[in-house]
Amino acid sequence: MNRLANRLRLIFLPSVLLVSSVGLEAQDIVFDPGDFAGWNHPKGLVNVTATGVSVRRFDKTFNAVADIDAHSSVAIGDFGARTVRAPSNQAHGDRIRDQNPTTWWKPDAADPLQLWWIELDLGRAVVADKVRIIFPDEEGARPFSFFSVYTSPGIPVFGGSAKRVVYTRLGRPINNNTARIVELDLQTTGLRGAAGAHLDTSSTMPFDIIRFIRFEAAGATPDAALAEIEVDGVGFNLPSMGATPTRLEKGDPNWGGTTWTSKDRDCEGCGKGSGADEMLDEDVGFRTWTIEGSDKGDWRDSGVWQVVDFGNVFRVDRVIFFPVVSGRSPILYGYERDKQGSWTNFDLLVSAGTASNSADPVVEGPFHYDILSEVVNGTSSSSDPRFKPNFGRFLFDFNFEPMDMRLLLWRVTTVPQFSRALQLFVFHAEGYPAQVELQSEDISLGGALSIRRVEWDADVPPGTSIE
Repeated sequence: MNRLANRLRLIFLPSVLLVSSVGLEAQDIVFDPGDFAGWNHPKGLVNVTATGVSVRRFDKTFNAVADIDAHSSVAIGDFGARTVRAPSNQAHGDRIRDQNPTTWWKPDAADPLQLWWIELDLGRAVVADKVRIIFPDEEGARPFSFFSVYTSPGIPVFGGSAKRVVYTRLGRPINNNTARIVELDLQTTGLRGAAGAHLDTSSTMPFDIIRFIRFEAAGATPDAALAEIEVDGVGFNLPSMGATPTRLEKGDPNWGGTTWTSKDRDCEGCGKGSGADEMLDEDVGFRTWTIEGSDKGDWRDSGVWQVVDFGNVFRVDRVIFFPVVSGRSPILYGYERDKQGSWTNFDLLVSAGTASNSADPVVEGPFHYDILSEVVNGTSSSSDPRFKPNFGRFLFDFNFEPMDMRLLLWRVTTVPQFSRALQLFVFHAEGYPAQVELQSEDISLGGALSIRRVEWDADVPPGTSIE
C-alpha cells in the first residue's frame, strides 16, 4: 500500500527479504517494474509501465466533454441516442467535442434558421460550474452573432407518446456577439434552508447538475460556425469508478470497492431501499433510489442507509447529495409524485477503513465511522423543536478540509414513507490518494518455509512508503 504525498511517480524496484526460522537462512525476491503489470490493481488509478508504477493525480476541475466516450446513459426518446444531434449538417456534429478548435460544425446555409441547433449529451449527469462556447474566427467560419445556450439534467418528462427532457436557458449574448469564446456560469437558485456541519446553506449555489447542452441560433449569421463546447466539472466524482453491481455485471472499468444498502438487511419490517448502485451511476433520469420506512427501534433496522466502499483510501473534500424533496425539487417526473418525501433529516458518516469490534458487519461492515454531518431539513410538525418554516432543501453541498476516506455511510433515521433520492457525488481533493493497493498472485518460495519475518525495500519518492 503506497502513501503518496505530492510526487506523481512511484518507482518499484523492491527486494523482499524472507528470513526462515530454520538456520536463519534468508531468501531475496526481486521484482522488476514490468512484473507489476500482472498484479491486481485499479487500472487508471494505478498505471504500470516499463519504468515503474504511477498513481493518478486529481485536479479540482476537468472538461466533462473530453471523456464522453467513457460514459453512457439511458436514451430518452431521441435525447442521448446520439452523442451529438443536429438537424443540419449532422455529419460534422462531432467536431464540437473533438478537442480541436481548428475544426467546426457549420449549419447548412440553405436550411431554415429553425434547424440551426445542435445538442450534446455528456453521457452522464455532471456537477459543473461553467459552460464554454468556442467559435472559429477566420474566413468562411465566424462566431454566431445571435444564439442561446440551454442545459438539462436529463430527467425525462412523460406526456403523450414522446419522451422529452426540459431545457432551461443558461444564457445568450446581450448584444451582437463577436467574441470567439463565450463563458456562461451555471448555478442553482431558490434553495431553502437546512442545518448541518460543513453544509453550505446559501440560497444560490454556483453549480448545476447537467447532462444535455443545446446550442440554438437566434438569428442568421453569414458563415456562422461552432468549434467546441466545453463543460467545467467541479472535480472528480469517485462514485463514477466504484465497483457497483451494474458495472461489475457489464464489465465496465472500476477501481474496486463495493456498495450496499438497507435492502440487503433481511428482517421483517426493516427499512428498505432499492438497488445499491442507483445512487452512484450519474444518471438522474430513470434510476431513482427509493426508500420505505418501518417501525423498528434502532436505525439499523428502522432507518434506511447506504454504505459506499471505494476500495482505496482517497482524500475527499466535498460531498453533494441530491434527493427529491416533495414540493421543493424542480423535478418533473410526471409520475409517482406521492412517493416523494420531505427528507426531514439524515446523517453522513465517514471511515478511513479503521477496524471496529462493535460495528454491525451487515450494516457498517467491520469498520469504525465518525460523524461528518447531522442534517436537519425541517419536519412536518410545528410542535417539533427542529421545525423551521423556511427549511426544505433539495440540494446539499458539504465542503470540508481534505480527509482520508475509504467508506461513506449515509442514513435516514426517521423515514417518511416512499422517499426518493437521485445521486450522491463524492469529490476527490486536489492531489493524490492517501493509499492505493496492488495485490500479487501467490508467490512460490520453492518449498515449505517457516517465516520469522518479512522485510522489503524499494525506490520510492519522498513522502511515500510501502507497507
